Amino acid sequence: MHIKESNDMSSLDMFQFSQFAGLNFCASQILEETLLGFLQEQGLTNIREVLKMPRDGYQSTKKEFLSTVGSGMNAFVSCARKKLSFLRVLRDRRGWAKK
Repeated sequence: MHIKESNDMSSLDMFQFSQFAGLNFCASQILEETLLGFLQEQGLTNIREVLKMPRDGYQSTKKEFLSTVGSGMNAFVSCARKKLSFLRVLRDRRGWAKK
């Protein structure tokens, strides 16, 4: 959240950096689990099978997959914002707020 607002990592301390790294790891895990679960539900074994689908099948499968990923990531971001709101307070107290 801080990086998005400032586009500058110079004011991050190691604690904050570890929090961002943890969020990145969790988001990556969610994406991987979502992809694997989606493929399994579709009776597919890998993403190449989706890419080899006829155009209509590919487009509908892609749309459904992106919707599934979007829902999962939105839930993750909402939860992370609630749990990490203390970082915003810390940022503001340390004077990191955008001027």
